[in-house]
Amino acid sequence: ENDPVIEMLQKEDVDFVTIGKPADGQKWLYVDNDNRKAGFDGTNFLMDHYHCQHPVFVQTHNNWPYEIDRREGYQKAIDEAGKSPVFLSTHENDDASEDDFIRSNPQMDGIVAIDDYSGLQMYHRYKMINPDKNIEVLGYNNSLPSELTDQHFHSVDIHPAEMGQSAVKLLLDKPA
Repeated sequence: ENDPVIEMLQKEDVDFVTIGKPADGQKWLYVDNDNRKAGFDGTNFLMDHYHCQHPVFVQTHNNWPYEIDRREGYQKAIDEAGKSPVFLSTHENDDASEDDFIRSNPQMDGIVAIDDYSGLQMYHRYKMINPDKNIEVLGYNNSLPSELTDQHFHSVDIHPAEMGQSAVKLLLDKPA
């Protein structure tokens, strides 16, 4: 909602495709990359492979459709594991709130972040407060150079080339 690029494309009556589904009430061609499943699988990955007992979900305050879907997947995995969900909505340049959240949640041992950047940001905040503790972090997009991360940072590759091919196919197969 309120995306100036989408508004311009619609105003100019241009055919387009997005990666990820549109928000409720919006209709256009899209490639569904199943962010609910990605949130569910990512959360289970941390709990199953790294034995995280208290993973938290980190999102922005924007509530983009992909964030909502990944959060719902996280929620489902947490519910099925009989755990209590913990959410943090971040705001740019608000390190104090993130630091307060970390201090208020000493039990957290995992972070499921909406993307690699948010995950890395929270990881660095966490390590500044708890330099001698490890925490497992999972982000999405596989977009960071390995020099910025370590063995505790995990990223889900969402296969952008394949999604791009699917988007082009949708445009080419669209009836005239």
